Amino acid sequence: CRRFFISSQLGVRKPAREFFSAIEARLKLPPERLLLAGDDLTNDYEGARAAGWQRVLIDPGERCAVEHRIRSLRELPEWIQ
Repeated sequence: CRRFFISSQLGVRKPAREFFSAIEARLKLPPERLLLAGDDLTNDYEGARAAGWQRVLIDPGERCAVEHRIRSLRELPEWIQ
């Protein structure tokens, strides 16, 4: 099941913990069951890490030295498995 959450609709922006908490509440899932794939190191990757989510940074130029990184969304399905 794919769901999209937009910060302006949630009333809070990443990397605020409240952004992640609002999504957890709407999905009725604990943080460790959620994955954020994003292209911003601070707002996406670090925000998700701080919230206890699984995370992967979309980094086509491989500029960031992070543990979980892909070059494009095409790699996401094989990364998840």
